[in-house]
Amino acid sequence: VSAEEVEQTVQKVEELIEETGGTVTPENAEEVRELLEQRFEAVGAAGAVTVEIDERGVVVRFPDRLLFQSGQAYFDNETAPIVLSQISQVLATVENAVDIEGHTDDVPTGRLWPSNWELSGARASAVVRWFSEYGKVPEVRMAAVGLSDTHPRQSNATEEGRAANRRVEVIIRIDGMTLADTEVIDPIGADVIGDGFVDNSTNDTGTDSESDAAETPMTAPIEIDPVQTGLES
Repeated sequence: VSAEEVEQTVQKVEELIEETGGTVTPENAEEVRELLEQRFEAVGAAGAVTVEIDERGVVVRFPDRLLFQSGQAYFDNETAPIVLSQISQVLATVENAVDIEGHTDDVPTGRLWPSNWELSGARASAVVRWFSEYGKVPEVRMAAVGLSDTHPRQSNATEEGRAANRRVEVIIRIDGMTLADTEVIDPIGADVIGDGFVDNSTNDTGTDSESDAAETPMTAPIEIDPVQTGLES
């Protein structure tokens, strides 16, 4: 995707959102999804991040390895701020409520977390903090939700299934969205793990020390062309 294509989509979506008072609606949800997909493609993450529409709204799904190390809930790689920047710039321009959901597989977390409830909640909260501090998304519009392993996408009987279940979902809530609306919108999904992002994990069990887990450094955005993300040190 060229910078020109992204900018054309941005302008188109901004005009549609402006017409609805800054709100993502069932009528413009498809354009918002297209914008997000182009942003992720522009930074080489289209194969790893899934953007789709369901009865909740526009859903952006990140595999856990794109954001976190195994068993951890803080960002310690350059990938996380790059991909989070793409969606935060959209979230900052709309008025919809946003839910950030943390999901795990059913493998015990080990000694770093009492259970997957704490891990999933901490990961959702870390994303909310990043959106608030670096993405300039108003806190009043966001909710961090830890769902542990209660909403699996696939069976936990296989490693492939467990990898699909370990994820963070960012949901742009759309009032009035129904199943009928989603039936006429054909989601363009992506592989859970795509080119450039390799999942070498076996489960969500943490192995680092408890003192390491207690540190939760925030990583500032990295400037990416064509999308300006605002480098901070």
